[in-house]
Amino acid sequence: SIVKSVNPRNDKRLGVGFSLHSELRYLELTREIIERDADYFEINPETLWRMREGRLERNGFYPLYQQMRDASKKPFVAHGLNFSPGTPIEGAERERADAWLARIRDDHAEFRFEWMTEHLGWTALDDFQLVLPLPLPCTEEAVAVVAAKLKMLQSVVPTIGFENNPTYFVLGDPMEEPRFFNDICRAASCGMLLDLHNVYTHCRNFGIDALEYVDRIWAFRARILPQA
Repeated sequence: SIVKSVNPRNDKRLGVGFSLHSELRYLELTREIIERDADYFEINPETLWRMREGRLERNGFYPLYQQMRDASKKPFVAHGLNFSPGTPIEGAERERADAWLARIRDDHAEFRFEWMTEHLGWTALDDFQLVLPLPLPCTEEAVAVVAAKLKMLQSVVPTIGFENNPTYFVLGDPMEEPRFFNDICRAASCGMLLDLHNVYTHCRNFGIDALEYVDRIWAFRARILPQA
């Protein structure tokens, strides 16, 4: 998706952003937009990595995006998929999170992300990868877990946030989520990436009013990050 956006930390106007997907045919088909229309680019850091001999390392798309950055001189933002903010930092998760952060640190050193966001929820448990972010209960404990993980990310990329997800089940009242989002923003000193498609899908799933849902998010004054 494409929207006009501003860096929320310094009010720097970035213009119109475009999401880059690590698929050569996609990049070929969207080349005109990339070269002519986009003012900045969003990338998913995990799509720039591969696992080799138990270690995460750069993959073949890394030099391609470096070339695009050097040629365009345009800024980059990051949108993570699998840091799993809802997984507590204990046991095997500590090692996994440290490996993730090491890669993000390398990516940020190279691309100097204006900001980075992560999908809210949890995708990792012990040695299991759950692929899609699963929902969290709207509790103080969950707020503390997410805030701790986001602060780890913030130690690498100063401006961070989380994105709301559409889910197929909830652990409580779905209309409590707007307050939950704002509690996380305050606890982690972060922003929120408000995905309106996800809002619509989520509200359709549970038969709740999407406009009221968004109004509640604004009423609690979450700091909204722009989406590329």
